[in-house]
Amino acid sequence: MHWLRKLATWAASLFAPHPPAVAVPPPPPLRWDGVPEAFHYLRAAVEACGETRVAHFDHTLGRHVPPIERLTEEQLDLIGAARTESRRRGDRAEIEQWCAPPERPRPSIHRTMWAVQGMLFLFDQVDDERHRRSGDGRL
Repeated sequence: MHWLRKLATWAASLFAPHPPAVAVPPPPPLRWDGVPEAFHYLRAAVEACGETRVAHFDHTLGRHVPPIERLTEEQLDLIGAARTESRRRGDRAEIEQWCAPPERPRPSIHRTMWAVQGMLFLFDQVDDERHRRSGDGRL
């Protein structure tokens, strides 16, 4: 009967409410002093979107939610504008090269490189997300 009690406890735990999320303090602001001036046009989009490379688990949906799905229309507009400017300048390869981590980056610059590179990943996803939300795919 001991195993039956363990089974009942385990089954009850499956339906128990999830613990509340732990409040995590916001990260320090990104440092743009180490970013080449030519890439500062990305700043508004990068700072408005926050972490764009980690898919957080949503207990209500029962799945990890990609960052692109969490963004507001205003954030998508900022990403679209930054992507358009990047295409106009033709500097994506230069940005990607700058984001390649050096051997010993300063932690503050590494965080900024991570955020800028995350924005480049969103450039590739923004059209699909617009299409998913509106059905017409226009940006």
